[in-house]
Amino acid sequence: MRGYVSMRNEDGTQWYVPEVDSWSGSKRDARPVSEQVFAIMEFRVDSTRNRDCPDNGFFGVYRLTFHPIKERGA
Repeated sequence: MRGYVSMRNEDGTQWYVPEVDSWSGSKRDARPVSEQVFAIMEFRVDSTRNRDCPDNGFFGVYRLTFHPIKERGA
């Protein structure tokens, strides 16, 4: 199954853009990924928080969510 990935941190809701391995504030920029890619992202979430630094505006990944795309005909 494929779907979109979002997360929420101090910067608000962000959507994953796999082509650049980055986050965007606009869902229009998001592209679907597989559940396997999402599982890898979940595994790495805790390590993104090690560098949280409100002083410079860097925040890790919080509330990572997979939004499945409904299959046609399902």
